[in-house]
Amino acid sequence: MSEIIALVNSEEISKQMIESALARYLIQLEEDETLEFEPTEKNIQFLKTEVLNQLIERKLLLQRAKKAGIEVSHEAVRENIEKMKANFKDAEEWQTNLISLHIQEENLFDEVKKEMLIEKFLNENYPKGVKFTEEELKAYYDEHEKFMKDPDLFSFYEAYAPKTENVKEIYETFQQKSDAHKISQEMEKSTFRFHHHIDVPAFQLPEQVLNVLAELEIGKIASMESPEGGFLVYKLLNKLIGKRLVYDNIKEKLAEYLIQSAKNEVVDKIIQEEMEKAAIDYKDTTYLEK
Repeated sequence: MSEIIALVNSEEISKQMIESALARYLIQLEEDETLEFEPTEKNIQFLKTEVLNQLIERKLLLQRAKKAGIEVSHEAVRENIEKMKANFKDAEEWQTNLISLHIQEENLFDEVKKEMLIEKFLNENYPKGVKFTEEELKAYYDEHEKFMKDPDLFSFYEAYAPKTENVKEIYETFQQKSDAHKISQEMEKSTFRFHHHIDVPAFQLPEQVLNVLAELEIGKIASMESPEGGFLVYKLLNKLIGKRLVYDNIKEKLAEYLIQSAKNEVVDKIIQEEMEKAAIDYKDTTYLEK
């Protein structure tokens, strides 16, 4: 298998670059307490493709920044790295961090410089002095009022049934037992995958799963076909309806959200422009399929 995965306007994206970016991505997912991520083979395969796409976009932004004549000084890059080091108690902890991120210190300068170039380029292209009046914020709030609430939280059991006949067995287990530990032991005997989910926000649930749970009464059981084949069986344990957010309490965060949305539109527009004229050559994608 080739070490070169893709070329973006003749610039290489290597397997090592993807592995390094993937390591950083996985650390972010692990540190995000609002997410439930399982590093299964299928999930990692999906993330590899997602990371490749992010690296392609990053390449295009960096190339655009260089074309625009954006520069950052060596001193500014050094200062940024020193600030990063200051977050660690000693050199050993700093080196451990670099190892976990799959990056060697001699390559760090270039990586930080690239990020700073992109950041400086985007800052120069973001809309300047964007502000929203009280009337505009209130109008946006009123228009999207049904979404202006804390997320609904779902607690539930989930089990995977490989065959139709297994669904009935899981139904009976869910009906007869209420203790999660005992259910887990019972599922292990039958080699069924079982998860006990607690207070999962609605926005984290796949649409099909959310639709099933939203229709269930507490204590009831339902099933659906699994995307990977077989069936998924659910028992709803609890549902907490999110409270409506009061306008006066969120208007500052709402303004921040709208400003960030305006910035995201700029980034998306630039990437789209570059994608339309870019020469992207996928050399060997075997690594993405493993």
